[in-house]
Amino acid sequence: MIPSEKEYTEKYGISRMTVRQAISNLVNGGYLYRQCGKGTFVAEQKSEPSLQGLTNFTEDMISSGLKPSTRVISFTEVNADHELAAKLEVEAGTPIFELERVRLADRLPMAYERLYIPKGLALDLTEEIAVSAIHDYVEKSLA
Repeated sequence: MIPSEKEYTEKYGISRMTVRQAISNLVNGGYLYRQCGKGTFVAEQKSEPSLQGLTNFTEDMISSGLKPSTRVISFTEVNADHELAAKLEVEAGTPIFELERVRLADRLPMAYERLYIPKGLALDLTEEIAVSAIHDYVEKSLA
């Protein structure tokens, strides 16, 4: 068992959120595992990493025993400027969905995302879909 978040916070003088994020990253990487009501423990050494498909934030949080959620900050349509167009490999002026959201685990912020999706690739993308997993939307609708 590893020390509690509070112990790390006090011992190293860092914020609890930083400790929580570090521990979550180690859990997501398979180095630690959580047992509800008991604590966080060092996992047995992995023999080989699995490369059987990609996972998304929602899957990662659920597998870590956390409840994932999303808060959409903004969902707008913009026209790609030259810089954004070059990055997305589209023409300048192309309509783009710009999505800003915060990903949460057990109601704690874990990640801030800003996504740009060419509208032509996702004509039916809505804010309601943006609250759920974009990964699932892409897999089901665009593949």
